[in-house]
Amino acid sequence: MRAIYEKSVISARVEQFEVKIIEDCNELLSQVKAYLDLEGKR
Repeated sequence: MRAIYEKSVISARVEQFEVKIIEDCNELLSQVKAYLDLEGKR
C-alpha cells in the first residue's frame, strides 16, 4: 500500500509543485524584464 502511495500520490504532488514553481519563476522573470526595460528608458 505504501509503495502505491509513494509512486502515485507523491509523484503527482511533486509534479504539481514543479509546474507551480516554473509558472512563478516565469512570472518573476517577466516582471524583472519589464522593470529593467522601464529603467533603461529613463
